[in-house]
Amino acid sequence: MLVAVFAVAPLPLGAQQEPERVVRGLAFEGNHAIDDYTLSTAIVTTNSSTFATSPFLRWMGLGEKRTFDELEFRRDVIRLVLLYRQSGYMNVVVDTLVQREGGDVYVKFRLYEGDPVRLAALELKGLDGILDLPRLKRDLPLQVGDPFNRLLFQASGDTVVSRLRNQGYPYADVLRNYDIDVAALRATATLEALPGPQMRVREVLINGAQEVDTATVRRVLSVKPGDWFSQEQLYLTQRDLYGLGLFRSVNVVLADTTPPPGDSGVRVMVRVIEAPRHRLRFGAGYGTLDCFRVQSGWTAYDFLGGARALDVTAQLSKIGVGIPTDANFRENVCRFLQNDSTSNYVNYNTTVSLQQPAFLSPRHTASFSVFA
Repeated sequence: MLVAVFAVAPLPLGAQQEPERVVRGLAFEGNHAIDDYTLSTAIVTTNSSTFATSPFLRWMGLGEKRTFDELEFRRDVIRLVLLYRQSGYMNVVVDTLVQREGGDVYVKFRLYEGDPVRLAALELKGLDGILDLPRLKRDLPLQVGDPFNRLLFQASGDTVVSRLRNQGYPYADVLRNYDIDVAALRATATLEALPGPQMRVREVLINGAQEVDTATVRRVLSVKPGDWFSQEQLYLTQRDLYGLGLFRSVNVVLADTTPPPGDSGVRVMVRVIEAPRHRLRFGAGYGTLDCFRVQSGWTAYDFLGGARALDVTAQLSKIGVGIPTDANFRENVCRFLQNDSTSNYVNYNTTVSLQQPAFLSPRHTASFSVFA
């Protein structure tokens, strides 16, 4: 509490009137449990860019210069303390070293982590006969004996929820409880599962499909009426629909926020926003083997329906050295092709391909190509 009061206390008048200084160095010392990068993302004080900090490059005057804020610097001490306490290091001490040289400042945080509070016991409730408890415990991010990281404890609860929702429990939730004895450096925790009803998919609703036939969308779905609910299948469906190139937005969610009455099953809502049906691409470049080259492409999505994609690409290379585009570039920019007999004529390539998603199953795509 004393540290918090110190952090928000108003600065002395002299400190408030200090000129702006550029942060030329930021370092952490004594940290072993948390790496420098993670610590740097948890604070507001940031180092200037390499061009502004390197003694060999600073004279150029380039790079982004970040100024030193005294008040935020004091708050950064609290931010680091909170981060360490969330990670199980309740007795952490943060000291600072600030070196001011004219308009520059060099900052160092000295950390004394201390011994962490370790997880002595983790109990899982409400999962008997539903999940393989020994295997689940092995897969949790937080293990008995680890420093009691509250973020990993939260993630462990999310892991339980994910397993349940992939086993047919769409409305599963988890209650998280823990107790910490700082003096004994010991923590105990409980994850109590609330599985809710196990349900099958009763209906899949499609919203937002206008030019694309809903039957085409249904062919790509990994979730079907009659299947046990699985959150993973919803994610797969969302990914597969994005992969068609027909939609700029796809969201696959439960249609009902609360369990429906009885055992009528659960409804799944597929919301889509259609994307442009055609895409045109063009590119140009220069290379030691091709001299100048250009390429272009055109793609038609949902070609003749069925989510088919027709793609036409063309490429032209050896421009400037090959007939009929010879501009005598062999004598200057493309002189490395002077003795290359294969560069007397331009090279070209044209490819037409047709792709059929959901061929025989949602996970297969058929492709047919012709090139010249």
